[in-house]
Amino acid sequence: MTRDIIKCAFFHSEEMGCVGSRQADMEWFKDVGYCFQGDRRGNSDFINNISGKLFSKAFTKQITPILEHHGYKITSGAITDVGQLAENGIGVCVANMSCGYYAPHSDEEVVIFDDANDCLTMVDRLIDELGCNRYEYQFTSSYANYNWGDWSGANKNYWYGDYGTANKEVTLNEETGKPSCYYCGCEELLESDIGDEYAYCPKCISDIYCGEPKEETDPNQVEMFEDDEDMNSWNKSFGVDDVDYKDISDNYDGSMKHKEIVNRYLTDHWSKKNK
Repeated sequence: MTRDIIKCAFFHSEEMGCVGSRQADMEWFKDVGYCFQGDRRGNSDFINNISGKLFSKAFTKQITPILEHHGYKITSGAITDVGQLAENGIGVCVANMSCGYYAPHSDEEVVIFDDANDCLTMVDRLIDELGCNRYEYQFTSSYANYNWGDWSGANKNYWYGDYGTANKEVTLNEETGKPSCYYCGCEELLESDIGDEYAYCPKCISDIYCGEPKEETDPNQVEMFEDDEDMNSWNKSFGVDDVDYKDISDNYDGSMKHKEIVNRYLTDHWSKKNK
């Protein structure tokens, strides 16, 4: 089929809470029939739930043979741009998928060419199968039933207090004596497939670092602001004061300091959204 009608979007600051896609001009997507994104570790996940379903049962039935041929399975995932587009009201089926990278947001992150190429081949086949047709689907967020922090019962320190002071992502629960996820408190951690220094948190759906503390890296980013006032104005726009970070998304190093900024941004965004 003709491929010169495919649209590609590249969004800014996804790691900071889908800043670019949240402000996307949705009129640009009015003639899009479906939307795919490759932003998932590994080589086998095809995401149909990011705090709400992303595509229909009919869409699932049509694409499943191709997914199975490439060894992919439909599962849930974490925040990324297609989920934000669905929330924006794109009105069609969207999906995120594994594209061959491993140990994300760490110094050990790598991309396996064969896995990335398999993802590309799969998308190519999906486009052949789906064609130039519109697969309508209205996203319904499940955030209304989600525990978003201290205003609905979570430990306040998780959202505002000592977040960012730990130097690894697995901590010891003082009450139970069990290792737990620093972010969600899950104690049912699983073995990670990327090395002994990581554990897998099934609630966060992510690998988390549990090895020896790493030296802090310089978090300053590429020059994208005219001056400090411009930079501070940008930081304050999502509720962060008195930091010297520039564009965190251009050089996200996985440090606790960077994750503190991401968490503050998301907390501010969703607390205002749910009022």
